[in-house]
Amino acid sequence: MVGTWVIESIDFDPDPIIALKATGKPDDQIAYMTKMLDELKNGFIKHTKINYKADGTFDGTTFNVATGGAKEESGTWKISEDGKSMTTVDSKGKEDTVPMEFVSDSKVKVIDDRSKQMTVIMNFVKQ
Repeated sequence: MVGTWVIESIDFDPDPIIALKATGKPDDQIAYMTKMLDELKNGFIKHTKINYKADGTFDGTTFNVATGGAKEESGTWKISEDGKSMTTVDSKGKEDTVPMEFVSDSKVKVIDDRSKQMTVIMNFVKQ
């Protein structure tokens, strides 16, 4: 995991646009929601760049939804013993654990399934 990682793509399960279409919403509302979702995904892809260091610390930038720009992040990280999750503690002491799947030495899927409505799958690549 040591190295600099960026988001290559973001997927949702179930796909929220398909779910919205199934409710019979008007085309203009679906187009608006599609545009908003694309902007959100593109913001995360554009602004997320995290450097995981061998000493168990990290720094970098993530997407600030409120401002639409990047925000600086730092803290500590560790991979679970079974290699199926990562726990981070940011500089403010907030702990977060997310499931993950190592696809290769340079690809990782972070699978955020904490929401009851949908799973967010972030595909990271090592630079």
